[in-house]
Amino acid sequence: MQLGYWDRDEAEYAGVAHGMAQSGDFLVPRLFGKLYPDKPPLSEWLSALDFRLLGETEISGRLPHILLAVGSCVLIFLIGNRLFGLRKGALASLVFATSFLFIIYGRLFLTDSALIFFTLLTVSCLLTLLEERGRLSTVLTGGAALGFALLAKGPIAYLGPSLFLGGYSLARRGLSRRVGKRIAGVFAVSAMVGFPWFLWTARETGGESLTTFLLRENWNRFLHPMEGHDGAIIYFLVILAFGFFPWSGLLLAVKKSAFRRDPARWGLFAWGCGVLAFFSFSATKLPHYLLSALPAFALLLADTFDADSRNEVRLFAWATALTGLLLFLGVLFAARQWDLLGIAGNVVWPFAVVATLSLAFPLLSSGERTRLLVVPLGVVVSATIAVWVPRALDAARCLPRLGVATKLFRKTGEPLGGLKIDEPALGYYAGGVAAEYWGSADQVVRSALKSPTRSTLVWLEADDGVALARDRRSRVRILAEGYNLIDPTSYGKLELCRVTATDLRAIQNAEVATRAEIQRATVARSKRKTG
Repeated sequence: MQLGYWDRDEAEYAGVAHGMAQSGDFLVPRLFGKLYPDKPPLSEWLSALDFRLLGETEISGRLPHILLAVGSCVLIFLIGNRLFGLRKGALASLVFATSFLFIIYGRLFLTDSALIFFTLLTVSCLLTLLEERGRLSTVLTGGAALGFALLAKGPIAYLGPSLFLGGYSLARRGLSRRVGKRIAGVFAVSAMVGFPWFLWTARETGGESLTTFLLRENWNRFLHPMEGHDGAIIYFLVILAFGFFPWSGLLLAVKKSAFRRDPARWGLFAWGCGVLAFFSFSATKLPHYLLSALPAFALLLADTFDADSRNEVRLFAWATALTGLLLFLGVLFAARQWDLLGIAGNVVWPFAVVATLSLAFPLLSSGERTRLLVVPLGVVVSATIAVWVPRALDAARCLPRLGVATKLFRKTGEPLGGLKIDEPALGYYAGGVAAEYWGSADQVVRSALKSPTRSTLVWLEADDGVALARDRRSRVRILAEGYNLIDPTSYGKLELCRVTATDLRAIQNAEVATRAEIQRATVARSKRKTG
């Protein structure tokens, strides 16, 4: 099992896929034998099949999702070419494929690549039906694609296509009965593809999987911030600006003509802005939630941007340069706040280079000939981000390395877990073992006392190791350590420790003997004084 997944969710999904590949049970997702209702199973199915075909490695786990991400770029090109022409379709695909948010998340084992691909395929089929050119095969393809999106992300899969349909039909002032029936057919087929799995697993788990997924992972996630992932109402506006980098300037180059009454443009506008608004009101916020809206924005911006206009190119160049500079200053500020032995500096340097390159945008935009180099420079900036930034971020996340060390040092039957760190993914890194959660040092020591090895392996923040070291019932040995800047569940210096239970009775006997010796010495000294 090759390790090194970057995101904590990646490791959990890989753990589920590992269980599927090993057991052959693809029906009910489980993580280390326990029900895992957090997400529908399509992404895990794809990686589990790849594990069986290519072996279980980081590359084979991520490969299906990378291919889906690449397929999304192709679909954006085809949709853009169909709506706005070859040049604008190519620009939309380029903007999406080289945007900061896509570069970071498009390479990961997450559910978003599948959602985006099947959403785009659904929208492509809906366009054909809306233009009254579709047949039964289009209805079946679009319905199957929407059903797969449902199996990738759950009911949220209906949001993008429904918003697109709403905007399109509003511009058309309604749809014909024939088109309406075919659109209804798409949603009916999607229900037949996606809903059976939800009903089947609900039956197999006594309804637990369905209620947990709908209530905790959807309803509660929308109403309450989960795992520290909250933010202000403008959170996703900021993510949109920085997530589109180095094409952020295109957001300011949008003209009034972009909002003219055109069905396709209104559909894209409703799709992009609707998803943005929906997640802005969600209590739980994560950057990759916005990924499903990026294709709509990329198509809209490519349509409105005029690369032959000097003023538009200058506006785009200056806005992008400012975004790159602000991105660097934000990372620099965060690095000063962390101040962790130069590790944050590994993250700062790539963004310093990216900021320097982005400052060249206004210089190129001032000349007639050099203005043509602005778009190629954006590709260079994106390539720099793609090659350098993920490696730098890897250095700021030590959990995979601690997991590998756990697998190396763990004794047979030895319990493992986190002290005030709820990180099930570490169990996958450690070799597919369920990780416990301990809320106090006393619980860790008690686990060691009950363990057949008289010890436990525990991940903890360095400050929490002091309480363990002071407990006379145990000895603490640091096996590995590192710094974590990424995951909000645990910041700062983390340690992997072995907590070994000591012989408390021997300690007590030694203390009794010591007190008796002190008492005898005191008595002897008092006798000498009185004698």
